Amino acid sequence: MPAVADVLSNVRATVPTSDDQLDARVAYALGRLWLDDPASVALLGDADNGSFLVPRLPGLEKAFRSFADTQSGVDAQTSGMSL
Repeated sequence: MPAVADVLSNVRATVPTSDDQLDARVAYALGRLWLDDPASVALLGDADNGSFLVPRLPGLEKAFRSFADTQSGVDAQTSGMSL
């Protein structure tokens, strides 16, 4: 996840003061990567589990599909779309 860390280091020089602020910074970093380097981020989700951006890591999309299948009984969709 070096790309996420690189984006985070350019957001603010201060340590987040809360879990919510950390979540916001990570979401911002993943969104920036989605726009700047879409191949480094995966959009995962389906109608039953929602959707979210995650770093593209080996095995993560397969693990999510497995999780979503057990939660909803339907195949999760993954998307490599970019803007």
